[in-house]
Amino acid sequence: MPRNRILHHDLSVSLVPEKSFLAAKDRLNIAGGAGDVDLLLYLGNHFALTGAWQDGHRLGIEVVEERRRSRRHRLIGWDSSGPPVEVRWEGTYDSFEGSKVCIISSQLIELSSFGYWFPSVSPYSEYESFTYGLEVDLQPDWDLVTVGTSEHGDVKRRSYRRQRPIGDIFLCAVPRFDCTLDQGDGGVTRVYSVGLDEKTRHAVSYDYRRCITLMARHFGPMLPGRGGVVVISPRGAEGEQWGFERGDLWVIGDLFAQEIVETNWRPPYSTGPMSLSLHETIHSWFGLGLEFNDPWLVEAITQYLQVVLGEELFQQPGLAEACFDSYVPRVLTKLEKDDRAISALTWLDNPYEQWYLKGSWALWDLEAATGRGPVLAALASIYRRHAGERIAYAEFEVELDGFLGTAAAVKGHLRHWFGGNGFAPLVRRDVASDTLPEAKAGDRSGASG
Repeated sequence: MPRNRILHHDLSVSLVPEKSFLAAKDRLNIAGGAGDVDLLLYLGNHFALTGAWQDGHRLGIEVVEERRRSRRHRLIGWDSSGPPVEVRWEGTYDSFEGSKVCIISSQLIELSSFGYWFPSVSPYSEYESFTYGLEVDLQPDWDLVTVGTSEHGDVKRRSYRRQRPIGDIFLCAVPRFDCTLDQGDGGVTRVYSVGLDEKTRHAVSYDYRRCITLMARHFGPMLPGRGGVVVISPRGAEGEQWGFERGDLWVIGDLFAQEIVETNWRPPYSTGPMSLSLHETIHSWFGLGLEFNDPWLVEAITQYLQVVLGEELFQQPGLAEACFDSYVPRVLTKLEKDDRAISALTWLDNPYEQWYLKGSWALWDLEAATGRGPVLAALASIYRRHAGERIAYAEFEVELDGFLGTAAAVKGHLRHWFGGNGFAPLVRRDVASDTLPEAKAGDRSGASG
């Protein structure tokens, strides 16, 4: 039976920054599943759903599920064949730390939070596809920052319509900021900042441009309109660094930027020189330019490329091996607590060690059998063939196997890594052998993701 699906949001937002308060109206164009009587919507649990209407009639609202970050509501009396539904909600929002580079100030307002804020028929709206129009009522001397192209006019109210369906909304509102343009080989970079020193601002812009140039050299030009939004900022109780790519913005916390720039790209926690922007820039090709049904595969590919291209970016032989070796203790510690296959984990599991670290080892290990050049060429071939599309792991596996040949035993290799539970290289048995356990009996036959 077909599920309900939100096709388009017409969203109107009012902000009261001094109270961190937001009130919103959203007119939802919904495709109803056959036989559906009630409409089920998720909404971030720091917001309250205050009303819902269809064709002038008020709908009943019932909370049917409490989740860690969202509530699921049932809208009673909804007509799946009727006109759009209007829902209203209100509540307080969070803000990021510090000033921001390439958008942002210390008073950044994030109007979305990794898919948990806006009405959605899925608990993770990044897996939905919809378009939206936006109007935001802002205070004097504030600006709205959005992905894509917005209509210019009254800074208190702008209309915005995303030019392709996206899986999440990323919107920011900030006090008026300055914009500088940096021209380089990688094109023009617009750097929005408040109180950021000139050295850091130019270093960040330079780093972004060189990463764009590097990726284009290996994989071809970035697809227009599918550039990556990046947010790198301490978030959460333990201050983890997060990246987030959606749309056409690059955003980074100034504390992180200044630390790396001031240490000449060698922060103390890194095994070698480290780019600010490389990981999220790679997502502009793998994750946005070429989309995947399986988010763990996106991160495995991107983390692998971040490491091996970082070695090229900084012209430091051995950097990749040092980085991958540093992953081992973290992965082994994680696997002592959670020995599930990479493909079996979800966002709720905090799967960093498996998705990113262990996942990237699959390609690093494969590289030992084929050489780095063939692996990069295979990824480039898959990207160019499917850019602008969305593919599943099974298709990726078949194409990689076809490009590299059966001598590398690609299918079994990837199934071992992504579908198996252990951490035992099939090729790199001599790497950190004192800390790497042998493969478990069931690892080689694990199901693929």
